Amino acid sequence: MIEALQAGSEKAFEQLYIKYAKKIYNITRKMNVEKEEAENVVQDVFLKIWRNRVNLDSQFSFTAYLITIAKSIIIKQTQKRARFIAFQNYSIGVEPKAANSTEEYIIFKELEEASKEAYNTLPARQQQVYLMKNSEYLTTDEITEKLGVSKRTVENQLYRATKALKEKLGKAGFLSIVFFVSLMGISLYY
Repeated sequence: MIEALQAGSEKAFEQLYIKYAKKIYNITRKMNVEKEEAENVVQDVFLKIWRNRVNLDSQFSFTAYLITIAKSIIIKQTQKRARFIAFQNYSIGVEPKAANSTEEYIIFKELEEASKEAYNTLPARQQQVYLMKNSEYLTTDEITEKLGVSKRTVENQLYRATKALKEKLGKAGFLSIVFFVSLMGISLYY
């Protein structure tokens, strides 16, 4: 079935899904993932299988490959959630108790606008690599594979993009926010 899947067989993909989806779901649930999120993980696992079907190796355990992908997805989601919680906790500790929600909204909109303007000044490849890293939460190796460039090129693009964004937002008066956002790995750029 793996070889048929590599050749692009939707039937083989469907059979593999039927055979393994419940197993991945159960493993995900044992990792204390909520029911709905576990269903999403199963979908994401098989989406990744379909996208990377050409690179599958029928000599290796397909089950182990599926479990590895599921664990990776869960870890990325957990890290994203942890960053968000840390940001919320930071925001609560920094902002005064009687903060004006209109004022907060205006500050957020100014930061968002400055972020978009700074992001739009980046070269196209830097924008692409930065988004893949900070919005799609892909690893450097995953970005390298998707773009077909060297790991060093990806690292270089990320470094240049991050440096440029910090400089531009720092000049716009958002230096402390930019520092925290970069420290937490939160992406303000869409």
